Amino acid sequence: MPRKISEAEDPAIRQMMANATRCLGGCGVVLQHHQTKEGRRNRGYCSLTCFYTKTPKMAYAEMVYSKPIREVVVETLNARTVESSARHLGIEKATIYQWIRKLKIRQVSRWEASAHG
Repeated sequence: MPRKISEAEDPAIRQMMANATRCLGGCGVVLQHHQTKEGRRNRGYCSLTCFYTKTPKMAYAEMVYSKPIREVVVETLNARTVESSARHLGIEKATIYQWIRKLKIRQVSRWEASAHG
């Protein structure tokens, strides 16, 4: 099984975090740039609370699909199994279960009576 890429190794996620002007956690705080040896740098979040609310992979999925992460995960789960949903989103199966808990998504089964009795 191929090794999954972490946020730190994925150049697209690093670029998104570096270019963020507002907190990726959804609070809307305008970010300040930190001075580093390479020049100005932004970490993408205003606090650890925001980081834990919406991880970089969640923020990246929102950016790619142009929808809130909760909608992305629900639509993906409705169209696929949990395992294939995780593969489609580029995350581990355990990670999608963490997202389901964090986003308070639940599976609902519906039963209907047939018209013939």
